[in-house]
Amino acid sequence: MNIELIPLEGIKINGLFITFGKKINEISEIGELKTFNNKVYYWKDELGIHCNENSEIEYLEFLGGYDGKLRPTIYGNDFFEMGADDAIKLLTEKNKESAIDENDSKPEYSYTFNEISVGLTREIAPWCIDQDIKEAKANGSYDEKKESYDLDYFRSRHFDTIGIGVKNYYKDAF
Repeated sequence: MNIELIPLEGIKINGLFITFGKKINEISEIGELKTFNNKVYYWKDELGIHCNENSEIEYLEFLGGYDGKLRPTIYGNDFFEMGADDAIKLLTEKNKESAIDENDSKPEYSYTFNEISVGLTREIAPWCIDQDIKEAKANGSYDEKKESYDLDYFRSRHFDTIGIGVKNYYKDAF
């Protein structure tokens, strides 16, 4: 499936253009939907769509991460294949200003790029894994959990979600 994220406009899925402002009932051709907590989900919950009070699409979020089936591209790059540092660098260039790290108590978990209305999140950051490994080595439990640490370390180098929204979505949402 070919999916292209176009910040401030919407997404293209196999030639179908889903634009911000379109009514949710106008996109039934993309597949079976599931509604939960006033949000709409497609493709086994890998695409979340948020609408305003008029049922107009205002935010699209890809939730499958590196292991997901949906492989959205942004600015010509497979987003979930990109390393987190490369994603931040690319989006900062397109945004024309630095990202905002949204979580001061846990840095590097979520970022917003307000000018292009793009947001990124991950469940685990590299510094956290480094700290866990250091503690495990100190208490002698590292070898028995090495495989799990390796996987977590790999995952920490990628983002789990990417969302795009209408202009000022992140400025207005927080």
